[in-house]
Amino acid sequence: MEMVRGALHGPQPKTGNVDSGVGVAELVSSEPIRPLAPSRQVRAFRYSVIRMVGRILLTLLVLAVTGFMALVLIGLQASRETPG
Repeated sequence: MEMVRGALHGPQPKTGNVDSGVGVAELVSSEPIRPLAPSRQVRAFRYSVIRMVGRILLTLLVLAVTGFMALVLIGLQASRETPG
């Protein structure tokens, strides 16, 4: 099409991307891709999940330490009761 237009009317200045012959896929891929920032609700949900997991881990740690201390005290009591 460009060859016919150039032969009949002379070279035309290219004003836009329509005349340049660039495909739509090339136009879309030429723009930089930046991820969208998460919305306020998504950030609030993530924060609440992180806090919940932190509380669960802290509770498990406290239970583990308490159980270990109970076993140590039971072992000390058992060693005192054996006749020596």
